Formats: sequence, C-alpha cells, structure tokens
Amino acid sequence: MLMKIRKEIDKNLDISLLTNDVEADEAWFGRKDNQDIVVGLVQRKKRKLILESIPNVKENTLYPIIERNVVKGSNFYTDSRITYCIAGLFYNHKVTNHSKGEFARRHFKERIHSNTIEQIWGDIKGIIRTTHHGISKKYRRYYLSQYIF
Repeated sequence: MLMKIRKEIDKNLDISLLTNDVEADEAWFGRKDNQDIVVGLVQRKKRKLILESIPNVKENTLYPIIERNVVKGSNFYTDSRITYCIAGLFYNHKVTNHSKGEFARRHFKERIHSNTIEQIWGDIKGIIRTTHHGISKKYRRYYLSQYIF
C-alpha cells in the first residue's frame, strides 16, 4: 500500500520552476552494485525541492536539468565542482570550495553556501539508513518523491 501511495505522489509532484536563491548538489545513493547519482536543486526559504537520478556528473548532464528547472537570472549556489561553471552564463553563480574547508561565507548581506541541500541529503540518507536499511534502485525514485512531498 505504501508503494502505491509513493507512486501516486511521484505522478503528482509540483514541477514549477525554482527561482530567487537556488542551491544545487549531487549525492550518491546505494552500494556499488546498486548505486544511483542524484542531483538535487532546492529553493531556499520555501525549501521547494527537485531530485533527479542522473547517469553521471558531467556538464552536459547537469546543465540541462538546471536550465529546465531554474529561472534564468536566479542566484545559484553550488560547491566548486567544475561542471557547474557553465551556470555562470545565465545565473548569478556563487561557489564555496569544500576542499579548502570553505562551507559558507558572507558577501555583504548575501549568504553564500549550499548547506540547505547538504542538510537534505543528510535527512534522506538518515531515513533510508534507519527506517529502510537500504532501497532497491528500482524503487529509489518513489522514495525520493515521497521525501519531496
């Protein structure tokens, strides 16, 4: 019954565009033989969320997802993954460099970070680890849709 509910949620998610302050990041779910890469986009304050499984983290995979889901001209916050650099063409792209220990900074009144999406990854992985003890790749999309809802 729960899986039927998850599938209905997946069919009826709000797919309107994200705007204003948007964060992006990607996460790996599952073990090596059952692994998915998921890109996440979240609109700050509203915490409106889009999660999409992707085959890789290359620019030609990530950018069409960003372009399809984020209003051009929005503030766009990511970590320093090089494949997000193209976002600077149509978005006000700001970066934090996690490899240098930078996770947030202020620039005048602007808060530059991707901590909202990082916290969401922690929530989702915590739920999977403690409640479900892992999710088959076949059904992962529906569990992610449930979290978005």
